[in-house]
Amino acid sequence: MTTRELRDAAGLIVADILDLFSPDFGRVPQAVMNHPAVLDAELERIFTTAWLFVGHESEIAEPGDYITRRMGRDQVIVTRDEQGEVRVLRNACSHRGTLLCKATSGNTSHFMCPYHAWTFDNTGRLRGAPEARKAYGPGFDRADHPLKQARVGVHQGLVFATWDPEAPPLAEFLGDIAWYLDMLLGTASGGWEVAGPPQRYLTSGNWKISCENFGGDGYHLPYTHRTPIEAGLFGEDDDDGSGGKPHGRVVWTPQGHTARIGYMPPEVGGPPYWGMSDGLRADFVANATPEMLQVLDNADVVHGNLFPNLSFIFTAITYTGDEPDNTSFLIFRMAMPVDAETTEMVNILLVPRDATPEWKQRSVLACVRTHGAAAVLFEGDDFDNFASVSATGRGVVAQGSTLDYSMGLGLPVEPDDWPGPGESAPHDHSERTHRAFYGAWLRAMKGEKP
Repeated sequence: MTTRELRDAAGLIVADILDLFSPDFGRVPQAVMNHPAVLDAELERIFTTAWLFVGHESEIAEPGDYITRRMGRDQVIVTRDEQGEVRVLRNACSHRGTLLCKATSGNTSHFMCPYHAWTFDNTGRLRGAPEARKAYGPGFDRADHPLKQARVGVHQGLVFATWDPEAPPLAEFLGDIAWYLDMLLGTASGGWEVAGPPQRYLTSGNWKISCENFGGDGYHLPYTHRTPIEAGLFGEDDDDGSGGKPHGRVVWTPQGHTARIGYMPPEVGGPPYWGMSDGLRADFVANATPEMLQVLDNADVVHGNLFPNLSFIFTAITYTGDEPDNTSFLIFRMAMPVDAETTEMVNILLVPRDATPEWKQRSVLACVRTHGAAAVLFEGDDFDNFASVSATGRGVVAQGSTLDYSMGLGLPVEPDDWPGPGESAPHDHSERTHRAFYGAWLRAMKGEKP
């Protein structure tokens, strides 16, 4: 088959799969979890058009600082140029496409290609090409050979980029989910910073499964995470069983961003920004709005997903090993597709810049013990489930099967006094956030704007 015929065939496969979606998004084709043609379409239709998280400003604090990341399968350099502007450059020489920068981080004003020594400054301009005039003639103009640049936007220190010149501004893309980011990141007077280099690891399973789970799946908690619950990490019932159970609320937006706020039973929970030291909490509370404090009162976890692939969690685990007090942590995690059934996770842990070194270390320990490649609790259980969803989709019968995402479809959502923006429901066991995620996914796959 010719290349065109192969592309046409892949397009037909993707169209057939998309046709299996039900109008109300209560059914999702299992083939979207492991079909290579679907991933190829996602990389083209989603990962080149959406705003993608690429790093935190503290990682490139000084002029010349840079980190290397991926936007889908495209490798990029995230750098702060000599004038202090944040730029996202395609990490490929404009001459012959050689990987320009192989280091994961560093500081430099110029990047030199190892193949033919073409040299670019950190604004992306070509500054030197050996023997260019002699080899190419007098018409050679370095200005015609810059590195490709993505559009850049920053919100609360989070750096996003998009390849789409017609994408809406970042603020419009974030919509109501920005309020929840402000609640977590915008109340620390000294701001936040990355604690150590990101943790990178490969997992089995399609990238979307992790994102939908982080976006608001309260249903799996008592079953997948039965061990930590029985160990008392979420509090314990009274002897007579009257202590109550954790509960939560889900939030979703038209852009496909989602969140869940989990609450402890009243007699177990804590104040807003639970798990912070007293000094940090006082600072956060002083800068938060009354509505934010109402959302966070007695909350032990806030987690969600920014469409398409940036998940986050802020939580205070009640047991971290040998510390007397629970300590909170905040991570942002990129789920980057490697192939249809393999995902690279990149965990970035943020800590308040004004926290003491001792508190920061406790926060790091609380995070790595529960979330990450070596986590004793939570992540191992989740990743086993994620892998099995992709594995069961390899069969012939699976290609025509759909998965059930209908939970909560028939439940009315009555207006209440929820103080946060976005659409929301006081149903912890719900798949409303899943349907919001796949609604945005389906619109993007069909070439529709949010």
